[in-house]
Amino acid sequence: MDPIGADGNLFFKGWFLMMLGFYLYVTGDEKWNEPFDMVRDGENTFTWSHTTIADHLSLQWSKTAEGCQ
Repeated sequence: MDPIGADGNLFFKGWFLMMLGFYLYVTGDEKWNEPFDMVRDGENTFTWSHTTIADHLSLQWSKTAEGCQ
């Protein structure tokens, strides 16, 4: 299962985004804004970037009138 694409686990996605943001802030290197693979287990390989994770998380939040659950 895709840890980013899943409906739940928003806290993990938020924490992961912070780590990617801190990396960019400290190094100035946009390495994680290039597509990278997560899990990498054959068909269970999921490609994301810093920006696509942020967009996905924002979309998930906007679909719930009550906010994060």
